[in-house]
Amino acid sequence: MSDQVREGDGSHDAGSDLAFGMAIMKGSLVGLPLMIVFITVAVWMVTGQSWQTSIATSLLPGVLFGVFGGGFLGMLRAMDH
Repeated sequence: MSDQVREGDGSHDAGSDLAFGMAIMKGSLVGLPLMIVFITVAVWMVTGQSWQTSIATSLLPGVLFGVFGGGFLGMLRAMDH
C-alpha cells in the first residue's frame, strides 16, 4: 500500500487551525444577519405578506443559509491563503 497516511510528521500547526476556525466564524457572523435581512426583504416583496409574517417566515432559512454559506465562504477564504 503506497498511499498510507503518516501520522506525527510534524505538519500539523495549531496556529493554522486557529486561523481557519476564525475565518469560518467571521464568515458565519457576517453571513447570518445578511441572509436574514435578504430573505426577509425577498419574502416581503415577492409574497406581499405583512412585515411581521415575512420576518417569521425568513428566520429559519436565514439562519441556516447565513451560517452555512458564511462558514463555507470563510473556509474558502482560509484555504486560499
